[in-house]
Amino acid sequence: MVRRVRRLLLALILAAVPGIHAQGGPPPEVRQAISRVTAMLESSDDAALTKFANESLTESYRHSFSGDALLLHLREIREAARGHLGALSVERGDGDGLLIILDDGKGPRIRVVPGDKGLLALLELVKAGAAGGNPPGSEDRPPATRDLARPWHVGAFRQGSRLPTAEFLAQLERNHLAVEYLARTTKAERLELFDKIRLAFATALMIRVNEDAAGVHVHLEGSHGTDLNFAYGATAPFLITALTLGPLTASPAAAAGPPIPWDGLTDRLRTAETDGFSGQVVVRHAGMEVLHSTYGLMDRDHRRPTAPDAIYCIGSTPIDFTITATHLLAARGFIDLDQPIGKYLPGVPADKATLTPRMILDGKSGLQNFHEAPEDWNPDLGWIDRTTAVKRILGMPLLFPPGAQREHSHSAYGLLAAVIEIVSGKPYPEFVR
Repeated sequence: MVRRVRRLLLALILAAVPGIHAQGGPPPEVRQAISRVTAMLESSDDAALTKFANESLTESYRHSFSGDALLLHLREIREAARGHLGALSVERGDGDGLLIILDDGKGPRIRVVPGDKGLLALLELVKAGAAGGNPPGSEDRPPATRDLARPWHVGAFRQGSRLPTAEFLAQLERNHLAVEYLARTTKAERLELFDKIRLAFATALMIRVNEDAAGVHVHLEGSHGTDLNFAYGATAPFLITALTLGPLTASPAAAAGPPIPWDGLTDRLRTAETDGFSGQVVVRHAGMEVLHSTYGLMDRDHRRPTAPDAIYCIGSTPIDFTITATHLLAARGFIDLDQPIGKYLPGVPADKATLTPRMILDGKSGLQNFHEAPEDWNPDLGWIDRTTAVKRILGMPLLFPPGAQREHSHSAYGLLAAVIEIVSGKPYPEFVR
């Protein structure tokens, strides 16, 4: 389910890549080809690679490989992407090519060249440390070449938006901001600016990046849309010399509309349905349910109306539920945020003995991002019980010692969800409800 949302966000970013198509982003067949690449990267068997090659690559490109060379080539790309699929974006590359950038620039880049009929005429891995790239583990260091500076800086803004403002600013001051920029601005000015930058990136649903002679222009659309503009040095270490942010504006979808009176609620929703709204609405007033109805279509392609039992993909939104539930239980005295998780979970291995709930909330758990296994029929939809999930999460090797660094982990919040069930004595859905 998380990966479905990731593919949706990738499509939104791809649609915003400038210069690919004169009207409204790339043609649908190119979008479909890129979506097939992401599906290939998430696959787990050779059958999926063979199907991808037959359906998504041009005949001339397939025939440029002999024997099993194409299968080995695709395996190499998929293996390099493993563990780096949490944040995907697309940028223009050289010539007619596109770059699929994995894990906010921390993972490898994949170059694709669209061919005829939406097929791909080229698919190659741009390895870290090769041809001007950086060696693994050097994400916080300046890039070796100027063409890597833009994604490096933009990736730092996206990753930093998960941090508290002061920590976000400190990280950029250490690694990304030039001395001349720091000399022109005060600490108070930078804190105010970066608080707005953090909010804009944290709430962005679509990011469009363009670069011209004046510098880099990042357009962010979400609940707080704006434009970030920055210039960076022409020579290494390519640090940011100028940085401005436009005013934060609420997107039309996020802007508050006129108040809806209780006696006009049903009519207003039916009007919204006529205008294209789809979904399920539950309204409670004074402790009573006054409306529970469905609107529009849940499958526009097949004209299927929204059903009361429709399941919606909400991606990583449950993480917010988990964070809230953890703080609620901490306030009630059931969870101590600074005690090792072994207080609540049995069998915690020695390398994770110092892990605390607060480290998880701060993104410093050191746990792997996901915990699917090859035997799962689907990495997103395959169901496993709590005991199996906890065993898998705790049994995987750490990325770093707990508390030492910061790296987002979906599995870490799954571990917190298990703690919530154990200390509350209720199933997770029942408690958060």
